[in-house]
Amino acid sequence: MHPQFCSIFTDFVDQHNLKDNQFGLEVTETAELADLAVARESLELLKSKGIKIALDDFGAGYASLKYVRELPIDVVKLDKQFTFNVSDPTTARLISFVSELCKDLNLEMIGEGIETEEEKKMMIDLGCKTGQGYLMHRPDFWSHLKQRNYKIGQAYTKADIKRR
Repeated sequence: MHPQFCSIFTDFVDQHNLKDNQFGLEVTETAELADLAVARESLELLKSKGIKIALDDFGAGYASLKYVRELPIDVVKLDKQFTFNVSDPTTARLISFVSELCKDLNLEMIGEGIETEEEKKMMIDLGCKTGQGYLMHRPDFWSHLKQRNYKIGQAYTKADIKRR
């Protein structure tokens, strides 16, 4: 993470009269953070302003649990490789384990890559109550979403999968 990221980001927010709590920042789990102490300090500053910090692609890289332990995250986004293989018994046990871990650490868990009703149901059964993927909505341009009256702050690719 670039040492001046926080100041650049907060300056942008201030200049455009935006609210910090409308933003979330995703740290990709597969990215190696050169200086974990600098990253932690930067993320703590952003979190103190109300910005949610998500650990993206959880389980795809080499530092998943280290980042959960070392960084001030609010959300774990389980990599889509787990969703795609949710019917495999070992994968299902891993998803259930991560779900319990998130509950114990008071973290939100989002299952990425949910494309079918069957995947959605199995993820719910394994404790993953929030999902993201083509089943909910395909990626779209902001201008198209505004035309459809999506509200700022409502994620259009993330939905409580119990409601769908």
